[in-house]
Amino acid sequence: MKRFLTFLCTIAMLLCIAVPSAFADYENTHSNTGDHAADLLSVALTQIGYQGDKYLQQSTGDRNAAFIAWCAYEAGIGDDAIPKMASTEQLYSFFLNGKMLHSSGEYEPKKGDIVFFGENETASGCGIFVSVDNIYGEDYVTAILFSAEGSVQKKQYKRTYEKLLAFASPDYTAAGQYKPGEYRTTASYLNFRTAPTVSSEAICQLPMGTRVTVTEISGEWGKITYNGVTGWINMQYAAVYEDNHKDTSDYAVNWNVIDVSRWQGDINWDKVANADIQGAILRIGLRGTKTKAILIDERFEEYYNGAKRVGLPVGCYFYSAAESAEEAREEAYFILDKIQSLDLKFEMPVYLDMEADVIEKNGKEIIQTVTTTFLDVMDAAGVYAGVYCSTYWANDYYYDDNIIGNHPLWIADWREECAYAGDYGMWQFTEKGSVSGIEANYTDLNICYVDYPTLIADIAAGKFQGNGNEPHRLGDVNGDGDISATDARLALRIAANLAKATEKQFNAADVDSDQKVTASDARKILRVAAGLDKFS
Repeated sequence: MKRFLTFLCTIAMLLCIAVPSAFADYENTHSNTGDHAADLLSVALTQIGYQGDKYLQQSTGDRNAAFIAWCAYEAGIGDDAIPKMASTEQLYSFFLNGKMLHSSGEYEPKKGDIVFFGENETASGCGIFVSVDNIYGEDYVTAILFSAEGSVQKKQYKRTYEKLLAFASPDYTAAGQYKPGEYRTTASYLNFRTAPTVSSEAICQLPMGTRVTVTEISGEWGKITYNGVTGWINMQYAAVYEDNHKDTSDYAVNWNVIDVSRWQGDINWDKVANADIQGAILRIGLRGTKTKAILIDERFEEYYNGAKRVGLPVGCYFYSAAESAEEAREEAYFILDKIQSLDLKFEMPVYLDMEADVIEKNGKEIIQTVTTTFLDVMDAAGVYAGVYCSTYWANDYYYDDNIIGNHPLWIADWREECAYAGDYGMWQFTEKGSVSGIEANYTDLNICYVDYPTLIADIAAGKFQGNGNEPHRLGDVNGDGDISATDARLALRIAANLAKATEKQFNAADVDSDQKVTASDARKILRVAAGLDKFS
């Protein structure tokens, strides 16, 4: 009996030791070498077995993204290479927009890569890539991640695993490369501190959009002088100041605009309205890239009502996965149905979000077909609509062919300046904005250069940009100043009663002056656009 009691005591002692160790604060024992890819993996290896919340020091979103952000921070990798994101989906979007994402089936991953898991082009989990190993004739991907079991684990997945979504290759050459220069603050109220540490005294808080000159860099901190006082700001909340977008029209503005989806969580719209925000673009819905199901954003109505209540101008965007004209029409009709059934009033544009890999892999023709079909449906319904996409996408698929016409373009470019070669009305310059009143750590921030509420109201009243009195040039049906295939297509739609024309559009399309718009007019416009004919 004595031996048995001794055995029980021994087991109890072992349990008392083992249980707390599972929740211990695992130290990072790795010494960084400067090889960011290798350092990231080495830091991750020190954390296997950890359970707890310490990773949320770097990100308050899901633990998958928080774990990667923590490892990147410990490895000395700056925000420019691996951002401290609020969610896995936002981290996925960062790499997608930066053209750093690779299909899981067509890419050989390498050290330092990030693995994403999910469905329908929506990432729900992520980890740090370790290796690809052939086991009994089948390839397996090994990754380190904060697992569903509640701890950091090294796990293996078949290369053919259906939820193995993509690999991302961070740009480690950009890691930590903050430089002195002109910046714009991106947090609602950014602490201006006496020293480059979070524990130092806050001198004051800088309003969002404050222009500052950074004279010295210390890690993630920049030295500035504000109101005659010298101190430090965290460079995570600063974007390079860019003023190369000039708009001299009657509608020129320079507004701070947010765009949000359900991932932003709870939003206190009163605080947002008082945080120097002049507009909001809300995700109205999305199409699954695999299921092809169209869904409304589960918080759209809540956000719409909140933004409207505080008087913010509101627009919306739809995440497209259309691969044909038919699917583009379905997405447009979904929005039009919601406008009617929910009695929505948009003062800002309705945007088609064009970024999904499933569309891009089909090539330029499909991208342009989807875009023009969507815009044509919106034109016919009298809805002011445009396109959201990256600089790369716009330059490659839209610029040379004038596909957008006079529709508003919203460019995502998270670099020092927007590098799109054409005209645009709004620039998404960071995905790491911090806005008072929004639960998520990070929110997309945009600079809007066009007073869309006034412009949309003028269009509804029969006015156009400028003084609103000038007629459209013959053949220039959409009024963008050029005669192109887009004008011919719109004329053909007017002829087929698929689009409602204003008086100016009708007169511009009626190139043979017979008081009718017919297919013959559309053909004539197309020939003139191609340089094969002239208007008599």
